[in-house]
Amino acid sequence: MCMYEGALLETVRASGKRCPRCNSECREAGRTKHSRIYECPRCGLAWDRDQGALLSMVLRYFERLRKEECDDETTLAETVIAAMREWLEKRPKGLL
Repeated sequence: MCMYEGALLETVRASGKRCPRCNSECREAGRTKHSRIYECPRCGLAWDRDQGALLSMVLRYFERLRKEECDDETTLAETVIAAMREWLEKRPKGLL
């Protein structure tokens, strides 16, 4: 479908074991019936493995988009990345 529409299709992979805030490798802190919970020993962020992987993929997409955009300081990618990082700073248990 992407080729038909002329869109770019890219495979993006992310690990739910890496901290979405500081990108350090983390260990499983607990388990619920439907998910695994990870906690970062470096920055204290706690997250559900699947939600952490999704957030990492979204951040990676916008990081890549920021590199491709012009030098304008107020690009959409920078705004989104800053907002997501600020949200994580205010809610260290927000991805549970």
